[in-house]
Amino acid sequence: MKKLKNTLYLTDSDSWLTLSGETIVIRGKDDEIIGRVPLLNLDEVVSFGYRGISPALMDACMKRRIMVSFLSPTGKFLARLQGGVQGNVFLRERQYLNLQDNNFRMHIARNCILAKIYNSRSVIERIRRDHNLSIDNSKLTDASEKLKGCIRKINAINEPDTLRAVESEAARVYYSVFNNMILNREEFEFHGRSRRPPMDSVNAMLSFAYSLLAGLVTGRLESAGLDPYIGCLHVERSGRPALSLDLMEELRPVLADR
Repeated sequence: MKKLKNTLYLTDSDSWLTLSGETIVIRGKDDEIIGRVPLLNLDEVVSFGYRGISPALMDACMKRRIMVSFLSPTGKFLARLQGGVQGNVFLRERQYLNLQDNNFRMHIARNCILAKIYNSRSVIERIRRDHNLSIDNSKLTDASEKLKGCIRKINAINEPDTLRAVESEAARVYYSVFNNMILNREEFEFHGRSRRPPMDSVNAMLSFAYSLLAGLVTGRLESAGLDPYIGCLHVERSGRPALSLDLMEELRPVLADR
């Protein structure tokens, strides 16, 4: 069983990272030492800024298979640094062969969407249970029942376009009550999902969290030796990690939205 470790987020754009023995040293604007973090405890390093990390630390991270991601100060993904691909060519050959089988692709795609809708409903039910006096319970109850209906439809679907249509229906239901699940609506209000660009602070945070999640899933797929760019549900496009987007669907409600 893989032991889950921590992610180090460097959010100060004036700070940068160096290596001292088996420890990451966090240095500030004038190179003063701000803190230290043992490499042993880390799975990933995410740097928001342009000062980055030292070559010695990059080398140490690659040898220990610690993924390093670089984002701009505003959260735009820039690059990811990772060691050699694990696994073997036979694993990727099997992946490519399996994904030529439409029945296999639909089986994986159905499971991804089933899990996403199930988790979306779980988030709603958790809010109903924990904050019953602060929400519009009737709206959330109605949305939960509609999502249950979407779940019932999934197993009978054998066409990707039909599956995407049900997923879109479930997303509309879920986001229609999303604002009701925000407890601090005086500062954060949601008026519907918007992207490229996000039109309010809630959408900006959702897009940011989804970007981090996509990078994390892509890195884990590459570490396992799988090709993240060939998926089951999302349409394949140059530069688009379709398999990452497939597998992160079920994680959006519980890891990003909550």
